[in-house]
Amino acid sequence: MTASSKRLTRSRDDRMLSGVCAGIAEYMGLDPTVVRLLWAVVTILSFGFGILAYVAALVLMPEPPPADAPHEAGDVGQSLDVRAWSEAQQAGGGATEADADTS
Repeated sequence: MTASSKRLTRSRDDRMLSGVCAGIAEYMGLDPTVVRLLWAVVTILSFGFGILAYVAALVLMPEPPPADAPHEAGDVGQSLDVRAWSEAQQAGGGATEADADTS
């Protein structure tokens, strides 16, 4: 993963509740347990502000894209449909563009 493509997202793999602390840990290159412990300490010392911050992070941090999803617009997923449609046209299959989208 390059520095320019690094995004702060909730973790899909290392969740305890919703993946917020693990997502922050992945983004910062830390152990998720350390982030969870720090979050618990901040919550206790701030009389519950950490809970509000957690809920805000839960709402603001997006889910990571599925592992099989294309990483950029116009990536593999788009080109496969066009390629299949193009091959069907060349083979004389008579497929329409709508047929290529549904397959």
